[in-house]
Amino acid sequence: MLARDIPHLEQAIQRVRATAPVDRTESAIVLSRLLNRPRL
Repeated sequence: MLARDIPHLEQAIQRVRATAPVDRTESAIVLSRLLNRPRL
């Protein structure tokens, strides 16, 4: 997912975790762009 800032990311992760059957999540933050992909 794409988030505009850390608080927005935390809110999105909390919503995903509240959805059954999700038991846990794992996050990775990209600090620089490695590939140039068009945004959807």
